[in-house]
Amino acid sequence: MRTGKQILLFFVLFLASGSVLYERIRAVPPSDAALVHLLEIYGLIFLSAASLAATLGFYARRALSPKSSPYSALVTSRRQGALLGLLAACLLALKALALFNIWTALTLIVVFMLFEMYLQ
Repeated sequence: MRTGKQILLFFVLFLASGSVLYERIRAVPPSDAALVHLLEIYGLIFLSAASLAATLGFYARRALSPKSSPYSALVTSRRQGALLGLLAACLLALKALALFNIWTALTLIVVFMLFEMYLQ
């Protein structure tokens, strides 16, 4: 699949997951939700954050280094978008469990940065 189509797919995925997430939160507040609804909400947060980060990351890479391959920019932005989406879902889950503070956030960020360096 061409890179332009994949980026368009990521943008459509962001719009779809964002709108479904909005409707789910409006229908059932997370404070009153069952485990299945919470998993659905965190999954939608992951999809929305990952697709938005991948789309914006691709365009930022193309703007900063226009001579590089579009495919390499797409692969890198996809990987980093997935990690950023997972980080967002983890941080929000920790906040919901009342385990979130600045040290847990910094620890998670460092762990995700080390994981990204390992994947490169």
